[in-house]
Amino acid sequence: MRISVHSLPRYKRQLKRLERKYRTALEQSVLLSEEIKLGEKPGNAIPGYEGIVFKARRNNRAVPGGERKGFRFIYCVHPKDQATMLSVYSKTEQEHISDGEIAALLQDAENQLSSN
Repeated sequence: MRISVHSLPRYKRQLKRLERKYRTALEQSVLLSEEIKLGEKPGNAIPGYEGIVFKARRNNRAVPGGERKGFRFIYCVHPKDQATMLSVYSKTEQEHISDGEIAALLQDAENQLSSN
């Protein structure tokens, strides 16, 4: 099953900012997108979102500590063979993402899908 992967504008801005600071951010994003396109659901399901929102941890080679200090990619999988990249951050800069932020991002993703 082939899944089409889209990104929210916020995700693109966050990734661009991280890429300036950490060269591996874009590389990790592309690798994750390829896994999702192949139908995999890397990472862990975020509780409370019925298995549609996931957090994938990826290594940031610029920071010692492996995945523990690496990047966090938040994405959702839609029923119609689509996925949306919602948010990305470095664990060294941001501790976690709140449920309120995830809910707002999901709403943005739904709005983006309905407008296409």
